[in-house]
Amino acid sequence: MFRFQHPEWLLALSGIIGLIAIFIISDFRKKRLLSKFGELDLIQNLLDKFIPQRRLIKRILIIVIYTFIVLALANPQIGTKL
Repeated sequence: MFRFQHPEWLLALSGIIGLIAIFIISDFRKKRLLSKFGELDLIQNLLDKFIPQRRLIKRILIIVIYTFIVLALANPQIGTKL
């Protein structure tokens, strides 16, 4: 039998939507601020060593870590007796 000792913590998984929203908003804000700083083509040339895949991987890892922390707080339990 599988159960959670504290199933109320599973509601915190809805925070993943909030994290994704924060990531999207920060991307738009960063693009807007960079466009105020100068032309986007010139800025892209200056940021030649910037790798956007690293940012994506970092964000995915943050979401996975958040999910595992919430699951750990819910304290899953497995047993053979009721």
